[in-house]
Amino acid sequence: MKTRILVSGGFGAGWSTWNSEAKYELATDAELIRLFESGQRDAFEERANHILRTVTGYHGDTVYMGGYEQIEVQEADGDWFIEEYDGSESLHEISTAAWRPSGKFQPEKSE
Repeated sequence: MKTRILVSGGFGAGWSTWNSEAKYELATDAELIRLFESGQRDAFEERANHILRTVTGYHGDTVYMGGYEQIEVQEADGDWFIEEYDGSESLHEISTAAWRPSGKFQPEKSE
């Protein structure tokens, strides 16, 4: 079964990685994805703030919306992670990644 995931691929600001307290929830919430796909930015931000506050328990928290304009919905078949560099998020599936000594993942090379 595929998991639908919000990923912000542009440089400058990530989506889930720059809201790290609730990054998994903000990347995968089905209602949040539906609101994004239907272009309901205000409702999206309200839902995202609700998620963040539920996870942190702090009702003064607000999400950082800097990566919103560059979000796209991607899919993964199995376990996955999001790597961020300079605000640009990349989705990687664990089944197609190999661990390097630097602590970063890289795609496996076919032989």
